[in-house]
Amino acid sequence: GKIPSLKQMQQQLSDKISEMSKMPGKGEAGSQAGQSKKLAEMAAKQQAIRQALEKLNQSENKDGQGSLGELQEIIDQMEQNEADLVNKRLTQDLINRQKDILTRLLEAETAERERDEKEERESITARQYNNVVPPSLEEYIKKQKGSVELYKKIPPKLKPFYRVISEKYVQNIFKIN
Repeated sequence: GKIPSLKQMQQQLSDKISEMSKMPGKGEAGSQAGQSKKLAEMAAKQQAIRQALEKLNQSENKDGQGSLGELQEIIDQMEQNEADLVNKRLTQDLINRQKDILTRLLEAETAERERDEKEERESITARQYNNVVPPSLEEYIKKQKGSVELYKKIPPKLKPFYRVISEKYVQNIFKIN
């Protein structure tokens, strides 16, 4: 599925945000501009991850079954993170939301894996095949019918009990053929 790759991208972004939040925010004007650029890049990356997750959410939940859990909550949290990054707010709330997003993506990944396993277990209905008799076997069956006819024409000199059994046997052969 797509969730593991999205989770990995989100993890990388989360690591960068944690790094940035640990850096001292005060400094020269050049470092401020560099930090703004990094924050803008992170916001763009968060937006790309969110949009990919929205597409996945639409395709997976089109039948109304939220089989991957509540992806919408993750998407909403990602939008909040984008706004914080654009507004240069590297707060503890942002970092906590990142952790929460990662946890929820992990849950969605597990749900996706379990759903795929369930699909593998579904049964497949047997197909009906036409019974085609090969020509060589057809000839053999015709010869056998001829020999059965021969048995019918020449009544064996049997006691009545055995004659009844013999006739039943011949009738059963006709039913099979």
